[in-house]
Amino acid sequence: MKKVFELVMWTLFFSTLGGIGATAGFFGWLGMVIWLQGVWS
Repeated sequence: MKKVFELVMWTLFFSTLGGIGATAGFFGWLGMVIWLQGVWS
């Protein structure tokens, strides 16, 4: 039972990390696009 619990914890941990990374990447890309539009206009 403990192994199952550990597996669930690791899955949640990595999915949370992945979600944060994806969100940060998206906002970084969005900021880059806005910045480039400001530079080019």
